[in-house]
Amino acid sequence: MKLTKKLEAEIKMLMDDYWDSYFRGDLKHWRNYLVDDYRNIGGTEEEIWNSKKEILDYTKRIINQMTGQAEIRNKKTQIIPYDPYIMVHEFMDLFIKVEGKWTFYGKFRLSSLIQKNDGEWKVLHQHGSYPDSHTEQGEAFAFDKLRKENTQLLEAVKCRTIELENKNRELEIETALEKVRAIAMGMKDPADMLDVCKTISLQLQFLGVKEIRNVQTAIIYESKGTYMNYEYYAKHKKTVITETLYTNHKLAKAFAKKMLRGKGETYITHIKGKKVKEWIAYQKTTNVFIDKFLITASSLNYYWHSLGPVALGISTYSPLSKDDLNLFNRFLNVFELAYTRYMDIEQAMTQAYEAKIEASLEKVRAQALGMRKPEELPNVCEVLFKELQSLGFPELRNAMVNIHDDEIRAFLNYDYSDEIGKSITPLFYDIHPVIKKQIRQIRKADDAFSETVFKGKDLESWKAFRKSRGEKEDKRIRNSTALYYYFYSIGTGSIGISAFDAINEEKQELLKRFRNVFAFAYRRYMDVAQAELKSKEAQIELSLERIRDR
Repeated sequence: MKLTKKLEAEIKMLMDDYWDSYFRGDLKHWRNYLVDDYRNIGGTEEEIWNSKKEILDYTKRIINQMTGQAEIRNKKTQIIPYDPYIMVHEFMDLFIKVEGKWTFYGKFRLSSLIQKNDGEWKVLHQHGSYPDSHTEQGEAFAFDKLRKENTQLLEAVKCRTIELENKNRELEIETALEKVRAIAMGMKDPADMLDVCKTISLQLQFLGVKEIRNVQTAIIYESKGTYMNYEYYAKHKKTVITETLYTNHKLAKAFAKKMLRGKGETYITHIKGKKVKEWIAYQKTTNVFIDKFLITASSLNYYWHSLGPVALGISTYSPLSKDDLNLFNRFLNVFELAYTRYMDIEQAMTQAYEAKIEASLEKVRAQALGMRKPEELPNVCEVLFKELQSLGFPELRNAMVNIHDDEIRAFLNYDYSDEIGKSITPLFYDIHPVIKKQIRQIRKADDAFSETVFKGKDLESWKAFRKSRGEKEDKRIRNSTALYYYFYSIGTGSIGISAFDAINEEKQELLKRFRNVFAFAYRRYMDVAQAELKSKEAQIELSLERIRDR
């Protein structure tokens, strides 16, 4: 094989790309140059590799020490043909980055045996070494110099090893923090806080923190006496979101009180022995996730950091060491970024939801204002039903408007549901004890509220009552285990819903807002109706007067 200028340039380009992909950390590209039965002998005792897989496994372990941290300079290349092979000798200076500065590490030389197969160059065998800088000219071994330097070298190596280990540890920590930071910046939904908790947990495990039970975020709502938990359980590999009362247990109250003092507050508690089982028993009375691994645990340890109305916490099956606790504390800054992102998302969602509410209110208002006769009230109920569904009301059964007539102690029930459609039902106040109670509550004031819950025997009795009156069958009621009624007064009647699940205070307030717009529209309807009635009466009187004159 003749070494031409073209071939020489091709091989130099090959080796340049080989080194570039290696120091760039692009192992996917770099590995393509190696044959499966690749061999390599390095300059240390462990640096003997007998296959492509072995050198790849090793490189993956140390590549973070090379990428961005080492580079070669002043490379000289010697190419020697050994048909069908090519021997490439490379002589270069190796530089490493120390405290942000490039520092000469030593001279390095590499011999590579390459061959072209199917138009592609492949590396078959390599040998690398560092020249012995101790020997003088004419010496085989520099005994005296080595003895003199040996003590200093060992100490220097020791110090350097510690330094590099510390730097490598710091790089690992910064990488872990950056992963959490990336997750935080990528949040698009409040529920993405779960990914933040999960990533913190996984990174702490990677950094050597053991016996992690969970990592969680607690957003405290002081007005409600609850906190919203976003949790990741390490052993279960499970994420959980729950809103839990903290006012019904002294430990939970102490935690919330401490966190609400403001940013910088910490709360650490250790639950041991019998008290662990007592804590489990308490948790079973709540809606939180029950950790089966806690049953056999000898201790439960909580570590919390406050950012005001939000806290970042970790719980473990054994106490954290001082180093582990300091490590966890470093995640607080990146978590603060996540919480800021969480609040921005929540605010945007709140604004979007409020806009949606206003649009729904306007639909109900428009439908009510467009009424020309009472028989059109089921149309209002239909719009109310569909808009409440779109706003996330759970298990909504129907929407209703009741118009009272105290003179005959009866009311008309205007009703709509997707299951049975529109209906108008006359009912007397005294027809059923529950109805009688509802009427009494609603008639107390123009802004009165009534809530009724049917369960067990009461529900069965209510089902029988509906059946006895010949009301349209609702299959959902027949199969239900509970039924909830919510009514708001409109003065001359009430507006409300029934549902198969309870609605929270937030949704009750939303229902109240629909009451307000309907009450306004209905009063206007009644004013128009009264005006029309008076106009008709006046016309009648005028006609009668004309007759009398004649």
